[in-house]
Order: sequence, then structure tokens, then C-alpha cells
Amino acid sequence: MTTTLVTIWTIAKHWPAIYWALLGCLVLMIILWFLSRTSVVRETKTVEHVLTLPAEAVHEKSLNLKLIPHAENDESAYLEVRNQGDTISVSAQLQIVGLSTGDKYKTWPFAGEWKCERTNVGFYDRQPEPYTGEVRIERNKSRLLTVASVASMVGMPVQEMAIVGINDERVGWEADPRQKQELPYFTIRISLIAKGYPIAKQATFKVGPKTPHGPFEMTEVAA
Repeated sequence: MTTTLVTIWTIAKHWPAIYWALLGCLVLMIILWFLSRTSVVRETKTVEHVLTLPAEAVHEKSLNLKLIPHAENDESAYLEVRNQGDTISVSAQLQIVGLSTGDKYKTWPFAGEWKCERTNVGFYDRQPEPYTGEVRIERNKSRLLTVASVASMVGMPVQEMAIVGINDERVGWEADPRQKQELPYFTIRISLIAKGYPIAKQATFKVGPKTPHGPFEMTEVAA
């Protein structure tokens, strides 16, 4: 083996410079080919790692809520938030996005008010205070979000409805059914935000009087 190597070296040292240049190019091509193969293997392993991520990391959790508007036979309009998934802590954010009268209105978001669940109240606490913030809703349970309420005395010639949770956003109309008029309404976007759920549940509703003497009417509309 040693004799063979000495013989090859004896012959090669007499090669012209161009042969050495060609040999250098060949060695360089072999090195580049080896490096490219190593890079492909690394990229393939990275792709395999991404493709084998657990389903929880790819698909974000979504809120399983059923939204049911209520306005009949009451002095307020409510949105029932029924939880059809796991127990959650949820808060509501409302925003006025339209007013049928064409008047100006506040466009910033505001916190929604949940109707108090207490039924036993004392003499000095006739009306339970609403709750603003997060509420806990267990599976297959509901909470009521107050959206609008009566803002005028019964029997007054002009009746008013106010949006709950924001100051001085109200509309009025003639209580006399003989008056020709278009009954006013607000368009409200409601966002329900829960801990652990990156995507909020959103819906848009039109709320206003159903007739000049009530009750309210609340219906879902396209966003």
C-alpha cells in the first residue's frame, strides 16, 4: 500500500498546473455536495417535526355559546348567553355600530352588565345591582346580559330607551300609536371574551321598541 502511494505521488508531482486546478475543483464539488445533503436532511427533520405537532397546538379552542335575545314582557332587552361547553369565566364588551335616526353616537367599546342572579333581596335593596366584569358560567347554564332598558316614566307621551353600560345613549319616540313614525333602534355589536379562548364570540343585534307602547324587540343582524 505504501509503495503504491509513493508511486502515485512520484507521478502526480510532475503533473501540469492545470491538472492540480482540476483536482482542486473536484474536491471542492465533493465538499459542496456533502454540505448540501446535510442541509436537506436537517430541513426534512424540521418539516417532520412541524407535521407531527399535536392537534391542540394547531387548532385553537373556540367558545361553544348559544346566544338568545329576550325582550318580550320586560322593561329591558337581554341577551341570554348559554354555555354549551366547559365551565368558563366570560366578560362582555359592547359597541354601538349604528343608529337608525342618523344622530351621532359614541363609537368606543364599553363593558356589558350582567343581570344579578340573586332572587332574595331586602327591603332596602329592591333592585339587585347588575354586575360588570367576568361571570362564571357552568356547562349547560346561562347568564343574562342587559343590553337596553326603559328610560322614561310609564304613561309619558314620549317614551325612551337607553343602552345599558354607557351614558347618554338613548332614543325617544311618540307613545301614541296614531302617530306616523319610524320607530328608532340601535345596532349593537357584542363580543364575549373568555379566559383560555383566543377568539371572542361576536354577534350583532338590532334593539328598539317593537310598537309605540312596547315591548322592546331584539334581533340578530348581519355584522
